[in-house]
Amino acid sequence: MVNQRNPGIWWLHPSAVFSVAGIGIGLAAYMVPENMYRTYWRTPKFFEGTALDLTLFCVAAFVFGSFCGSKLQIDHIRQQTSDWASNIPWKLVFSLFRLSFYLCVFGYLIWTALAIERGMTLAVITGVLTGEKGAMYDARFTYLPTVGGVTTLTQFGSAAMILGAVIRGRHGWRPIWRNCGFILFLAVVRALVNSERFAIIETVVPFVVVTLAVSYSDALQVGRPWRALIRLAPVLGVAALFFLFTGFEYFRSWTNYYAGRDLSLWEFGAMRLLGYYVTSFNNGAYLLARLETLNAPYFTLHFLWGFPLSGPLVKRFFPNPMLDSSDKWFYFPFLEAGANVEFNNADGILFPLMDFGVAGGLLYWVLIGLICGYVYHSFRRKEALGLFVYPMLFLGLIEMPLALYWGEGRAFPSLCLLAGAPALFWIIKRLYATGTRLVPGHRISTREMTAQL
Repeated sequence: MVNQRNPGIWWLHPSAVFSVAGIGIGLAAYMVPENMYRTYWRTPKFFEGTALDLTLFCVAAFVFGSFCGSKLQIDHIRQQTSDWASNIPWKLVFSLFRLSFYLCVFGYLIWTALAIERGMTLAVITGVLTGEKGAMYDARFTYLPTVGGVTTLTQFGSAAMILGAVIRGRHGWRPIWRNCGFILFLAVVRALVNSERFAIIETVVPFVVVTLAVSYSDALQVGRPWRALIRLAPVLGVAALFFLFTGFEYFRSWTNYYAGRDLSLWEFGAMRLLGYYVTSFNNGAYLLARLETLNAPYFTLHFLWGFPLSGPLVKRFFPNPMLDSSDKWFYFPFLEAGANVEFNNADGILFPLMDFGVAGGLLYWVLIGLICGYVYHSFRRKEALGLFVYPMLFLGLIEMPLALYWGEGRAFPSLCLLAGAPALFWIIKRLYATGTRLVPGHRISTREMTAQL
C-alpha cells in the first residue's frame, strides 16, 4: 500500500511546481527595477503590486484545488509498487506506442515536404547551423510555418516518449530505444533549424518524469547518491536550461544582433533567460490591465481557434471582433503597441483571468488544481491514468510562466491519446469481462484479462 506519510519526490508535486514558479518568478518580476526593464529588455515595467497580488491569489487557488484533489484519493488507495505492471494491458500499450511514433514521423514528413515545396534547401539549413545572419528567421517564418491540424501530428512525439518510458519500466530499453532515440533526434533537428528549444523539453522531460515514477518513485528507497541526485534535480534542471538556452540563443540572437557588445555570451544568455521569464509576467500584467475580459476561452483553449474544423464554430459561439481576425492574431499588435514584441511570451498564470475575469480565473485554477492533484496521486500509485497523463500536466506546469501549454494546439494530440487510453483500457476490460460471464461457470481474473489485452 502507498505510504501516505511519505511525500515522495517533492518537486514532482503539482503544488510545489506551481508555487515555486508563480511565487519565485512573480517576486523577481516585481523586484526588478524599472530601469533594468528598459535597459536590457526595452519595455516599460507593468508588473506592480496588483499583478503580484493576483499572481499569489492564483497560486493559492491552485494549491487549494490540488489539496482537495489529493483528498479524493485517500478513501480508495489501491495496491501499488511492485505489482503495478500487472494492471497494464501491455499489448495495447505497445500498439499505442507504435501508433503515436508513426503519427509523429508522418507529421515531420509532411512538414518537410511543405518546407521543400516552399523552397527550403540544404543551403538554408547550413546557414542556420553556421549562424548566418537572418537565416534562422527565414527558415522559421518563410519555409517552416506550421499548418494547423497537419503539422500538429509531430506533437504525438510526446505521447510516444511517455508510453516508451512506461514500457521501459517493465520491458527494458530494447523495445523502445530506436523509436525514442529517433524522436529525440527529430526534436533536436527541429530545435536547431526552427529555433524551438521547447521541442527538446517536450520529449526529454515527460520521459524523465515517467522513469522516476516507475523506477525511483520513492526517493527514500534508493541509495544515497541517487537520493541526492533526485533531490538536486531542480537545480540541475535550471543549470541544464541555462546551457541549453544559451547554446541555442547563440544561433538565434547572439550571432545576428548582439555579438561584440558589452556583455559576453554567458552574461548575455543569463540576462536574456531572466528576461524571458520576468517580461512574460510583465506582459501578462500589461495585457490584464489593458485588455477587457474576453468572456471566451481564448487563451485557455486557444487551439480551438486554430484548428480548421473548430475555428469557425468557436467564432460563432463567441462573437468578438478582436478574436475574429483571420489574417493576424490580435495579440502581437496589441503587445507591440505598449511593450517589446521581441519578448512576446505572456504569463500563463494570468491568462484565465483575461478570459473569464478575476473570479472566473481563480475558479479555473481551483478546478485545474483539483485535476492535477487527483492525477498526481494516480501517478504515485503507478496507475495508467497517472503514468500517462501526469507527465503532460507536469510539462504544462513548468511551462506556465511562459504560456498556458495545455491550451495550445501542440499539447492537444498527446493529451487526447494519453487521457483516452485509460478509458479505452477500462471499456475493453468491461466488454471482455461481460463476454466471459456468458460462459457458464467461467470466471477470469484482472491479471488474466490484462495479459490477454
